[in-house]
Amino acid sequence: MDDWHGRDGKCMDCRTEVTFITPDEYYMVHDDLWLSANPTGDGKLCVGCFEVRIGRRLEPKDFIDAPVNRRFAAMSDRLKSRVVG
Repeated sequence: MDDWHGRDGKCMDCRTEVTFITPDEYYMVHDDLWLSANPTGDGKLCVGCFEVRIGRRLEPKDFIDAPVNRRFAAMSDRLKSRVVG
């Protein structure tokens, strides 16, 4: 079943698969930043759509210290460039 709110692994805005592929764009940012881009807190956003929503490029300080943000081999080049800086 296709879930338009992103629980299906796709970006809520562009519908690109972000979690069930490799390389992926599965990441975690600080709650306040996530909620500024997505007030409901539900779903997923690819890096590009997230950056459009917040109006800037993601920076290393935006990501929380979590194992998901250290899976460099599985990350897209775009995500890796934001996490590492």
